[in-house]
Amino acid sequence: MEGDSRLLAALRLSAQGLGAQRVGAQGVGAQGVGGVSLSDAAGVVERLLALQAQDYSAGLQATALRGAGLTASAVAGALDAGDLVRTWPMRGTLHLIRPADLAWLLPLGRDRVHRSASGRHRELGLVEADFELAARAARDGLADGRTTRAELLAAIAAAGVSTEGQRGAHLLGVLARNGVVVQTTKDVYARFDEIVPTEAVSREEALARLALRYVAGHGPVTERDLAWWAGLTLTEARAALASVQGRVEVLEVDGTTYFLSPGLEPTLAGIWLLPMFDEYLLGYADRSAQLGGEPLERVVPGRNGMFLPTVVVDGVVAGTWHRRSAKSRVEIGLQLFTELPRRRLSELEVAVARWGEVAGVEAVLAGHPA
Repeated sequence: MEGDSRLLAALRLSAQGLGAQRVGAQGVGAQGVGGVSLSDAAGVVERLLALQAQDYSAGLQATALRGAGLTASAVAGALDAGDLVRTWPMRGTLHLIRPADLAWLLPLGRDRVHRSASGRHRELGLVEADFELAARAARDGLADGRTTRAELLAAIAAAGVSTEGQRGAHLLGVLARNGVVVQTTKDVYARFDEIVPTEAVSREEALARLALRYVAGHGPVTERDLAWWAGLTLTEARAALASVQGRVEVLEVDGTTYFLSPGLEPTLAGIWLLPMFDEYLLGYADRSAQLGGEPLERVVPGRNGMFLPTVVVDGVVAGTWHRRSAKSRVEIGLQLFTELPRRRLSELEVAVARWGEVAGVEAVLAGHPA
């Protein structure tokens, strides 16, 4: 088919082609997917299913940058209203997600996260009785509504469970995965059952939903990308993708199988400033296409887990950026991997200004007039 040929040709552009497809799927830069731009935070997060947000401000910005006219403060408002939550749906990592999607996604990888954390729990002296006491204390502490993280930990400590050191963070993580509490805004918690709807979904149906939604919001992807992102075994990821055969497009490129939504349009040109920990890099097991041949250390110095904010040019990470407050505005400094053609300076300035709009500050490119 003509569409297949076009997509295959784009993918054979290697990094640029694959990155362009993923920019299109994720709606990076608020250009929309299939010609449709989203102007509400919940809709943007729904498109990606879940969006990495261990850094609170970066998660707000990443969401807003994918919406038409959205700001970080508007995304925070969606969290406060309960349209979104910030919690640990998979991999033990904080994400933004809609409550309705958390209901069926959370159980899929919960047991694996529990098992992987069990050794650390033993080191911290946490036993099952501690989690049960903490759960009762949390339910009682949240009986009258939302409470802060500090207040919740104080209630757990008052029940006889020490929250010293890292014990508190691990206790809250277990309570969140077990459907006792859910984080709403940055440091505020609510009872899980008051925010997240109950839905009986079989594991097979949930895996099929996961495959379709992940492919739609991140494609083209491989089975290993899905397994890593959702915290599944490779066998489960393969079964999930097999269950939606005929509903996703499958392409073989240089011996690798990619899955994507039918009719996905690439975003072939553009410059975007993305925040730290952005889903555009962290949403995949293999990030080599987006990095365009650059080593991961250019974005994660020392591989310390801290993903720097990135400059994305035509689907490829072309450098990193940092901010510096200067009087009444913010100056954006760049560390580009290769020199950007002067003819594209205006695009870069637009990207800087757009980030400023999202963050709620006046932002200018360092060394250039406002």
